[in-house]
Amino acid sequence: MVKLLQHIEIKSNQESLDSILSIFDEMIEQVSISEEDVPKIKLCVVEAVTNAIVHGNKMNEEKLVKISLISKRNHFVFKIQDEGKGFPIDKIQSPLTEENKLKCHGRGLFIMKHLSKKINFCNKSNILELQFEYHS
Repeated sequence: MVKLLQHIEIKSNQESLDSILSIFDEMIEQVSISEEDVPKIKLCVVEAVTNAIVHGNKMNEEKLVKISLISKRNHFVFKIQDEGKGFPIDKIQSPLTEENKLKCHGRGLFIMKHLSKKINFCNKSNILELQFEYHS
């Protein structure tokens, strides 16, 4: 059973970046999860939406970021899609290597991979699916 719980589209601008937390809070009310899971899910979703706005759409207000919350049998998925070119996933470097430890960027995907049950890139990697299990 797959059910779309909520879908929103936001512009790629500073106002949208500022509203990500409230958007998440509204969407997460659609699923039944434990309070201790909320911060890790929030971190992943906020990071993914920020990446879509800043890196994918390059803060171009004419481009949208689509955020969907989908319920499946024993898990739920946040699907984040931007209108960018995508990126080569195999070129992502580990933030744990010596040369990357002090860089200001490059930790978001690492964090998402470790806090979600599963992370999936679709299309040309401009669609990101973050999967989480239901825990009550």
